Amino acid sequence: MITQQDFVKSFYDFISLGESEFIFEGGAAIKTSRTINQKEGKDTLINIQEKLFPILDLKGIGKDCSFIGSLGKKKDEKDESGDIDLAIDAKSFSSDHNVPENDILNYLYQTLTNELPQVLGFEPELNLMRGLKVLSVGWPIAGDKNNGIVQLDLIPVVNLKWTDFIYYSPDYRVNESKYKSAHRNWLFSAILDSRKRVLEKNDNGEDMLVEKKVLRLPDGLYEVKKSFEGLTKRLKRAKTVPGTEKFITSDPQEFLDIVLGEGYNTDQVKTFESLWNIVKSPNFKYHDSLETIKKKYIEDLKNAGLKIPNEL
Repeated sequence: MITQQDFVKSFYDFISLGESEFIFEGGAAIKTSRTINQKEGKDTLINIQEKLFPILDLKGIGKDCSFIGSLGKKKDEKDESGDIDLAIDAKSFSSDHNVPENDILNYLYQTLTNELPQVLGFEPELNLMRGLKVLSVGWPIAGDKNNGIVQLDLIPVVNLKWTDFIYYSPDYRVNESKYKSAHRNWLFSAILDSRKRVLEKNDNGEDMLVEKKVLRLPDGLYEVKKSFEGLTKRLKRAKTVPGTEKFITSDPQEFLDIVLGEGYNTDQVKTFESLWNIVKSPNFKYHDSLETIKKKYIEDLKNAGLKIPNEL
């Protein structure tokens, strides 16, 4: 599964792909936690559903919550993961518990502080990170603290359908992909960037003000204006012009219709390889921008510290 070097690396530190917000690695939120292997992880997921879900009245995976990442999808049972990530549908949870969406984290913290010690048989470590919108819990591996503790991150999300789509992790057991989900998402971002509209240039012909659509992983697709105007010189990295943000969609199908053109569905773009096959096809709506897309994509992968796919 994605580690604290992955999910708060993939989920909140990697927030705006279209705005070049690059990955950085965070420290573990649960100091007593350790990594777990695939077998331990699968047993722990079962235990979480048996003990945590009843406390929070969660209906079940795919209904009002979803485990995110590659846990259980890796080839070797010895492969390790750093944490477990559980996305919780904020709207559904808010309605079921009569709690404002912006107060869900506090509700989770108070509920688990009061009830988890009795359910688990010990007082687990909790870390409420309001800025990251994450509650981390020290969960006993496979339900037994003698096995050690793994970090479980609870993350309220605006749209569970969008979350499942944008954070889909390939199944490496069946060779679904050689790359991470981030490789696919950066390619989406490069496609969007290739269609930016230049509003102003400087005397050297460099872009100074652009209008573009950007992918914000937790939330969906936005349109913004970006400025390279600095106090004394042109900025290397454009900044969003205040007041220009416009939300477009967090519906996966609508997102694909806008980014790729109509005719594609979510099952056709689960991996980098499948998306790249679409982009490089002469039938792709924006095939004329292939070299621009490729150049931007490679640049972003380098900045994010990700492997450049051999397919390029």
